Amino acid sequence: LIYFKPLKVFQAHSASVNSIQFSPDETKIVSSSDDGTIKIWDVASGKEIQELRGHLDGVIDAKFSSDGSMIVSCSRDKSIRLWSMKSCTEIGKMESDTYVKSASFTSDGRIVLFDFWNNTMGIWDMQSEKESDRLQKHSNYANALHSFLNIQAMPSVDDCTIRKYFPDGQTIVLCSNNKTIQLWDEKLDTEKQKLIGHTDIITGVDIS
Repeated sequence: LIYFKPLKVFQAHSASVNSIQFSPDETKIVSSSDDGTIKIWDVASGKEIQELRGHLDGVIDAKFSSDGSMIVSCSRDKSIRLWSMKSCTEIGKMESDTYVKSASFTSDGRIVLFDFWNNTMGIWDMQSEKESDRLQKHSNYANALHSFLNIQAMPSVDDCTIRKYFPDGQTIVLCSNNKTIQLWDEKLDTEKQKLIGHTDIITGVDIS
């Protein structure tokens, strides 16, 4: 048997940790917790460098923007909040009538995509500061939501196959309890492709 030891242990939350994500430059980690806080960690030292408070209940998800300048979070208090990494303060807030279970930025950082527990998804255009769309696209709950645009593969180099994908904000990849993976355009108006083959609930999706 091969045993792995943790390189670092990040410990400060007083309740369950619900999400973690590296910053784009991989120097920081953002975590969300049922203790109602969002914490920013320094990867090199493993120390907490900032705590974001404002949610009134457990924080389900927290994500960096693609340039690392903002964080979006969602909570059981039915709110979605935007945070500035520069000032470490709340800079935007949207309240919902139902629970939001995930939120993420498009690659340009202008739009937040979020996923409700009641089978609907929303698009928050931060320039207009309102929920610009709310659509019921899945017959079951969507479990993961990421935005990727114009996926292009780099050519092979000698015997080493190198692939790098560039997000451009025009395609949304999501998976659902209906056992499919679907690709949608950025406005959730057109389904581009549906991947069928799983025989049970899909709990996550990512781009290699």
